Amino acid sequence: FPLPGAVNVFLKRSLPKHIRATLSAYPMLNDLEAPRRTALISLVFNRGSSLVDEPGDSLHRRSEMALIRTLLATGRADDVADQIESMARLWDPAAERGLIDRRKREATLWRSGFAALQLD
Repeated sequence: FPLPGAVNVFLKRSLPKHIRATLSAYPMLNDLEAPRRTALISLVFNRGSSLVDEPGDSLHRRSEMALIRTLLATGRADDVADQIESMARLWDPAAERGLIDRRKREATLWRSGFAALQLD
């Protein structure tokens, strides 16, 4: 697919789907500033919208996702970035550095907005 076609599909199909998924998990999404909405949509795009651990999940892989909802619902949005960074515990730094770096960038976006990412 040429890039313009791929971008069009992403904007018309994929992005709305993930925004809806983010809203289902975090109904307060629209109350957030744009950088924080973007960070949360990115998180759900990459990790999914489930807030519930699978039975027998000893790592409790969804605990931060659930806590983020609680933080947002109780007006503690500034604490969300810590939970995003905490997810790094789920991946091996030697094998999955990209996932850890992605969470760090989402946390930076949450805390400091778009300028902090130094986008080209």
